[in-house]
Amino acid sequence: MYVRKVGYVLSVCDEDKLGLSTEALKVAKSTNGRQIDLVGFTHYQIVTFADATDVCRQHDGKVYRVAEAREGVNLPPFHPNCRCVVLVSNGDPNRNPQAAERVLWENIASERLTDAEIAMVLEKLYGDFSNDERRAFAAQLADLFRYSPEIVRQIEAFGAGRFSAPSDIDLPVFSIPRTDQDRLTDEQQIANAEYIFEYLRNEGWSVQAISALLGNIHRESWLNPGVWQQQDRTTIVNNDRRAGFGLLQWTPAIDFFDWAGIPDAQTANSMDPLELMNLQLEFIVSSMQPESRRWLNDRNRAVDWYHAPFAMTFEEFMTSTEDVETLTLILHGHYLRSGDTAQMVTRRVEFAENWYEHFSGR
Repeated sequence: MYVRKVGYVLSVCDEDKLGLSTEALKVAKSTNGRQIDLVGFTHYQIVTFADATDVCRQHDGKVYRVAEAREGVNLPPFHPNCRCVVLVSNGDPNRNPQAAERVLWENIASERLTDAEIAMVLEKLYGDFSNDERRAFAAQLADLFRYSPEIVRQIEAFGAGRFSAPSDIDLPVFSIPRTDQDRLTDEQQIANAEYIFEYLRNEGWSVQAISALLGNIHRESWLNPGVWQQQDRTTIVNNDRRAGFGLLQWTPAIDFFDWAGIPDAQTANSMDPLELMNLQLEFIVSSMQPESRRWLNDRNRAVDWYHAPFAMTFEEFMTSTEDVETLTLILHGHYLRSGDTAQMVTRRVEFAENWYEHFSGR
């Protein structure tokens, strides 16, 4: 059985038997301006946020036929500022457990839902999963949907615990496609640090671990998610995969691009700063998970080769309250493994301690 809580997934029938016109199916618009497009689907299900009104809660988890959809009656919006989520489908999950998962993940991969909506739906379905259960379940799902790279990417995000509704953080984000010679202003760097702090606190990181990461980010990119290692390498082609990019100067940049679905440097350079920041923070969390094999769990390599004070798993690191210097060096040795001199590694520690002083007490 792939789904524990089938009550939140849809039941459907044969769409061809409904005989509805295209215009008859386009029956509603959500309050944020996105059209709820029911064309080609037979049933839809409503899912509500925890703080929903009584009017919305009475529809939570219920499935309705598209043929019977009536805006304000059984289709959102039910009132001004309604935030109900609509899932659409053409498959019967009650007869086929795998189809139940397809309903959910195809909705997510289709970009019908915002980050906050994805987070809410996944919490309803899988909120009681432990970290180990979630990762094992995601691995099972990724194999099931291996035919669709976009769905697999979303499933891997779920397995890494990335869906924490970062869009709910009401803070500015700044990014410019420049080299290290053209930095963000001090005020813009602080604003980005504030956003990163709130994002990772929502992920369960300790203040010390966040400060350690910020110290390393400061050294790598001066907190600019759009920064390039060298400006003349911002066109990524097959024979030049060496350019470093982003908060942690991932080298080659194409490693991050492939994961994020960014086709080329021009696309990255024109992205909304908030979207680019969220993708990079998601990549950081995802790439530190054990299955990514980027975080060294080999004590000999992390400690003896890259001078981490001692070995630590990522899950231990993210909640650790060890001193910031220690955690900065652990992160550098286990994950970043740069070619910095001892003097430059010391700068990472200094940056991290400054950030810890800035955020201490929160």
